[in-house]
Order: sequence, then structure tokens, then C-alpha cells
Amino acid sequence: ACVCMLNCTLCASVVLLYIMLFRLVVRRSSRRWCYLLWIPAAFRLLCSRTPFFLRWRWSLLPRADFFHTEAGSAGTLLYGAMNYTAHGDALTHVYPAVSEQVNAALLTALSLVWLLGMAAFALKGVWEYRRLNRSLSGAKLIEGGLYPVYSCPSLTAPFAMGILHKRVHVPDGLNENELSMVTAHEHTHLSRHDPLWKLFAYALKCVHWMNPLVHLACRL
Repeated sequence: ACVCMLNCTLCASVVLLYIMLFRLVVRRSSRRWCYLLWIPAAFRLLCSRTPFFLRWRWSLLPRADFFHTEAGSAGTLLYGAMNYTAHGDALTHVYPAVSEQVNAALLTALSLVWLLGMAAFALKGVWEYRRLNRSLSGAKLIEGGLYPVYSCPSLTAPFAMGILHKRVHVPDGLNENELSMVTAHEHTHLSRHDPLWKLFAYALKCVHWMNPLVHLACRL
């Protein structure tokens, strides 16, 4: 599992760099197109294999076999390899071994560190969500409908939340015109299911917590 995760996160890093470069070039684009851009990165973070219909010679999706394990009498060997093909002739260049020998104890330790980091990020998310709910304990319903609107004195900025029970929270003191504009904006977020996508992105960040590009992508 640890080796599979390493392959996924390394391949996803290449795709993330592609996407970030494209976002720098095309700054003004709709949110819908932005979401579509992140699909290849999410796929690479979840899957270490390229579908057969995307395996062409000049594919931008990198191969996912940066590392592989091979069991031997001396222990577990971890290799890094990359293949090149030029002018129709199969030319294979194998990089030197990333490590001559990684024994089972070290691989287990790396897996344990990864699992502990993943658990820590998951617990951090649960703690922050519970803290947010506690801060909203004094919220009052000011507008019903499909997406109820609550006013809370402790807030300084409006936001939308909820996956099954979607709702909008706004700070106190907004006049009617401000409230109308704010709720219309937050309703757009809810209609695009932004809270669900954010939860999905946070789950990916928990799994790939050691990859700084994943954290950076979640902020874009």
C-alpha cells in the first residue's frame, strides 16, 4: 500500500504541475472548467494505473510505476525505473536502484508514518468541524427555503456548509440589499455542491498529506 501510494502521489504531482501552469496562463475561467481540470489529478491521486484508452505514445499522463517492489531472499527491494521508446525502437533505460535494499521493517515503518499522518489530518478535520459547529450554536434562522439562511453574531464572513442539509450562515448586521447579494452568492456554491467537493479534496489531502503540491492545489 505504501509503494502504491508513492506511485500515485508522484504521478499526481506531475499532473498537478500541468494544471497549475495552465491556471497561470488562463487565469479567468469559469469554476466549472476549473473543476474539470482537477479530474485528472484526482484520478492520479486515487489510481496508480493509466486506463488502456489513454495509453498513447505522447500521453501527458505519466506512468505510475516509478517504484515497485520485488521480493527476494535478502528482503524487499525497491526500484525506480522509467522506459523510453524512440523512433520505433524499444529502448529501455532503467535508472539505478533507488535503494539497494529496503527491508520489511523499514517499509513497515514508512507505512506506519503514513497511516499516522493520515489519521492526524482526519482527526484535525473532525476537530475543526466540531469547533465550527460550536461557534454556530447561537445562530438564528432568518430565511427559510431550499437553502436556509442563519444569522450568527460570532461570524465575520458568510459561508455555505452542509452536504445533506445545506445551509448558509451570515454575520449579523447585514441590510436587506447586502443579505440578498450574499445569499445569492452562497446559493451558487451550494448548487455546485462545493461543500461535497471540498470534503472530497480534504480526503485526498489526508491520504497524500506528505505531498506539498496537494496542499497547494487545495488552496487554489
